[in-house]
Amino acid sequence: MRTWQDLASALSVFGPALLLVSLGLAANRLLRFCRHKRMGWPIRRGRYTYQACLDCGIQRPFDEKRFRSYGRYSYDLTQTGTREGV
Repeated sequence: MRTWQDLASALSVFGPALLLVSLGLAANRLLRFCRHKRMGWPIRRGRYTYQACLDCGIQRPFDEKRFRSYGRYSYDLTQTGTREGV
């Protein structure tokens, strides 16, 4: 059975690497290095139709009548000011 000393020892060895990886992932999400070139098919959820990036998961509103996306990218479509009933 592992003790707290074993866990502390493992964290002292792998802790800096885990910190660097998590900082890199946070920076990638904040700076959005993804160019959203791989968008999935339109998805309808409730009142909203959107496309999602297959790499990072960000969403963009989608107009079914024109069959094209519009508006800005967001992780929460309720905050983008999308047109309802389109």
